[in-house]
Amino acid sequence: MTGTSANISGFSSCASAAQVMKQLGSRVPLVLDAGETGATLPSTIVELNGDAWRIGREGAIPVEQIEKTMKEK
Repeated sequence: MTGTSANISGFSSCASAAQVMKQLGSRVPLVLDAGETGATLPSTIVELNGDAWRIGREGAIPVEQIEKTMKEK
């Protein structure tokens, strides 16, 4: 399991600590600033349920690449 982008669902993904603080404010106790992420697309979310899977959100990894990987497993 991994965490996805730091943003409120339906809002733009944050690429910097300043954007996280503006969007999330007091909802998070601490933000460590390591500079901008450089990411232009949000993370891809794959929902797994037993042997079944589906794309929850398409992002930086294209659906075709995930389909290929899942067929190999």
